[in-house]
Amino acid sequence: EEFDEPPPTAPPSCPQRWLSDSTCEALALCMAENPRGLLYAVDELTGMLGSLNRYHSGKSDESLYLSSHKASPHEHKRKTGDRKTISIDRAALTISGGIQPALARSEFTLERRRSGMIPRFLMAMPPRVRRAWTENEISMQAELLYESLFEGLYAIPLVDCEPVRVRLSPEAKAAFIEWHGEHAEHSSDVLGDAYASMSKIEELPARLALLFHCIDHAAGHNGMPLGAVLEVHHMQAAIEVARWYRHEAQRTWTMLEQSEQEFNASVAVDSAAARILK
Repeated sequence: EEFDEPPPTAPPSCPQRWLSDSTCEALALCMAENPRGLLYAVDELTGMLGSLNRYHSGKSDESLYLSSHKASPHEHKRKTGDRKTISIDRAALTISGGIQPALARSEFTLERRRSGMIPRFLMAMPPRVRRAWTENEISMQAELLYESLFEGLYAIPLVDCEPVRVRLSPEAKAAFIEWHGEHAEHSSDVLGDAYASMSKIEELPARLALLFHCIDHAAGHNGMPLGAVLEVHHMQAAIEVARWYRHEAQRTWTMLEQSEQEFNASVAVDSAAARILK
């Protein structure tokens, strides 16, 4: 007897929430299969930034990261594999990691700064503090609450992989407009790489306010549709955090542009100030 061969089946998808190491092609495949987005958490950003130079002079890889800043549609081209083009409807990716200041100077190349990739990072360089032994541990209750929060965020329904539209309340909109004017005045005298960061921080309160809105919802309305109105208290909290990131961006760029001797002196001053404030 002759039997028809069964039609080929698509490989199973790989639902994921985060990665710690990946090639750009594997990352693109995971992003295509996870429309909710991914967290790319690495200990050292040096490895990720260095990998951009391995193929295509980093152009194709960098365009994926640029698209992910606003969860834009993206097509990733490949030279090998069955799928020559990976189509991503919503390239949503959050990148988190650290880098040593000396390495940042070499990895934050002029091309990457001008492309807008480096200004998309939220920078922070906390002052050094004296390390002290402690027996304190994260409580089981805190761990359970943290886990419950993430489960609540993932329980927010995602209908047909489409984002939920949330509008600002009149008060929240007024607070954002006030921030917009304040930030424009603050940034008017900022120069160089810090100014590029300022242009990205301008929209930061809107992003953070939406995050706070989702967290509040996940904590109290598990599994229910997301509220359609973002209230003013979320926007006000987001503006305070944005002001802190603005200060950190200017401080970090100032220190990165210093000579090694000037940088060490600045670190010593920051550490002394931290001890006094403590």
